[in-house]
Amino acid sequence: MIKYEGIFVSTISFALIFPTISFSQAEITHNQSPFNRAIIFGDSLSDNGHFSDFQTKIEGHTTTNGRFSNGAVWDEYLFANQKRGFKTGKLFPTWSKDGDFGDQTDNRDVNVNYSVGGATYLPTGSEYIPSISEQIDTFINSKKGTPNTISPNSLVGLWGSANDALAVFTEHVSPADKAAAVKEKLLTELERIYQAGGRQFLLPNLPDFSDVPRFRSSGSPLPHDVTKIFNNTIRETITEFQSKHQDVKVYDPDMAGLLDTVVRNPDVFGYKNVTGACIKTDECLNAPTGSDLQNSYVFWDEIHPTCLVPACDGAV
Repeated sequence: MIKYEGIFVSTISFALIFPTISFSQAEITHNQSPFNRAIIFGDSLSDNGHFSDFQTKIEGHTTTNGRFSNGAVWDEYLFANQKRGFKTGKLFPTWSKDGDFGDQTDNRDVNVNYSVGGATYLPTGSEYIPSISEQIDTFINSKKGTPNTISPNSLVGLWGSANDALAVFTEHVSPADKAAAVKEKLLTELERIYQAGGRQFLLPNLPDFSDVPRFRSSGSPLPHDVTKIFNNTIRETITEFQSKHQDVKVYDPDMAGLLDTVVRNPDVFGYKNVTGACIKTDECLNAPTGSDLQNSYVFWDEIHPTCLVPACDGAV
């Protein structure tokens, strides 16, 4: 049986999509926090600025201070003053370790983020984008040779598999086979983190691809079906991991359900556009960062959500 803390799960769930909710940061990042810090692994949904805007533009992306949005990403609302686990070259997007953040180091209480836009669970061989496995390698492998450890009071976030799932549309492979491979890899990485001392995990599922601009008007059932297959796999993985380790606490916000609620009830949440991408409209793209106009859109680009003011202005 998965262990939940209902109020906290609700707080995280809404803060992931609605970062202006007043209680989110106050409850999680200050004295009332149940965690001493956060250690974040993942992809562009969690990336707090690994690449420069110049580097992402070369690859055809429009970012804001390296975020794949028009402002701060979800983890920056929940966990302030994050360090980057990686450093990247100023011209070429090479990546390398940037310090040790183990529980046995002076950085034991520092929020740290290893997420990189484009990251996957399954290896791609990219020189510039570390897989989630490589992100975890970088955290665990200490410069001094003794593996870095994780306090049981730390929250370890892994929000991944979106890029693995998106690969189904370009590689024309079986979604079930791809998801099964991700499950095996995710179980391996969760076990590594557990052996390092991690006991509290944040594992959101995927937003429904059929709701995002890239696929919304396709008329194909595949985007929804792929999301459902991957989210069922994430659920199975959590259940299997929890059954093996009864002392683990897992928080798993239902991002598919939350996004679906938003796009079906935009007025309730203050949105005016739930179908288009802000960057596809010059007026929206060129509006001040974090402006009311930009944040009237749910989506920044074809995949990623916008940031909401006033929180985004203060977090970037």
